[in-house]
Amino acid sequence: MRPRLPGRAPAVTSRAPGSVTDAFWVAVTAPGVTPGGERSGKWLVFVPAAHHDEVWSRIAAATVAGRLGTAAKAQTAREAPYRAEGAPRLICVYTADHGDLADVERVLGGLRDLGIAGHLSYKTDAATLAGRYGKGTAAYVSRAGTRQAVASGGGGM
Repeated sequence: MRPRLPGRAPAVTSRAPGSVTDAFWVAVTAPGVTPGGERSGKWLVFVPAAHHDEVWSRIAAATVAGRLGTAAKAQTAREAPYRAEGAPRLICVYTADHGDLADVERVLGGLRDLGIAGHLSYKTDAATLAGRYGKGTAAYVSRAGTRQAVASGGGGM
């Protein structure tokens, strides 16, 4: 079964995103979880295309093992009008409730444990569904290497 992620058509699962050109996303879900909901949100992990498949494989495995959030999805190699040539590709790691800071930070810690060390932003799905993108939309940010999510005032909270 293909997971349905908030605000998006069903995504293709279990393929390396760099080899997929017939869908915009690949996705996995955690065991026993129905992703989405009005309070869901996601950590936004931007990865250079050259490392995207490798980072995705770590995140996907941890999600399926129940060590990260409710679901994860990764941009594929399919051409998209909004993505500039050579731009980093996005991986989203979802949590059930953006207001549950302990869980938001637990998932952040899991990402750090997987070697995701850079600056990260967390965005609510409500902000995405409202069409809010870019600067000022993050509900939380985490400075490079830290395990703390700091409220940033954006993201539809």
